[in-house]
Amino acid sequence: MMTKGSVRMDSRSDVQSRMRDQLHAAVEDEKTRRRWARRGRRRLLVAAEGAVTLGTGAALLAQLTRPFPGGWFVFLALALLVAVLGTQINIAARWVAGYQGLDERQRAEQSRARIVSHRLTTVLLFALMVAAMLLTATDIEVPIAALAPALFVFFLLHSAFPSVYLAWTQPDEVPDEEDAPLG
Repeated sequence: MMTKGSVRMDSRSDVQSRMRDQLHAAVEDEKTRRRWARRGRRRLLVAAEGAVTLGTGAALLAQLTRPFPGGWFVFLALALLVAVLGTQINIAARWVAGYQGLDERQRAEQSRARIVSHRLTTVLLFALMVAAMLLTATDIEVPIAALAPALFVFFLLHSAFPSVYLAWTQPDEVPDEEDAPLG
C-alpha cells in the first residue's frame, strides 16, 4: 500500500487479490450454494432467463417499430432483470471469470459447455445467413428495426449459453459431509 498525500493507494495485486477473495466468497456462499443446489431450481432459473430475454427483445422491437410511452423504461427494466438472472445462473453454474475453486471434473464440464456453445452459435449464425439469403431472393421485406432485437437476443444467447448449459445439465449438488444433517 502506498500513500500519496492523504489518499490510500493499493497496489494492483492487492486489488486483484481482494476481488478474487470477494468472487470466491460470492460463489461459495453457503446460502447461495443451497439455493441453487437442486437441478430443478436451476432449470426454473434458466427458463425465467429465457422468457425475460425474449421479452426484452420483444420490448426493444416494439419500441423501435411503434414507440410507446415508457417503452425504453420497460426495455431497460427487463434488460436489468436479464443481467440479474444471468448473474445468478453464472453463480449457480460456477461460470464466473477468474474463479479458481473448480476441481478437474468441473473444469472438464466447463470445457464441454464452451464447445457446445460454440457449435450452437455456429449453427445459428449459419441459419441466420441462410435466412438472410432466402429473404433477399424473395419480395418479403423485413424492417431494419428487427435487426437490433435479433442481434440483442443472439448476443445474450452467445454470452450466456455456457452457463445456461451447465446450470441445466449439472446434477443436484451433494452436500459436503460436514454440511449434511446428522441422524
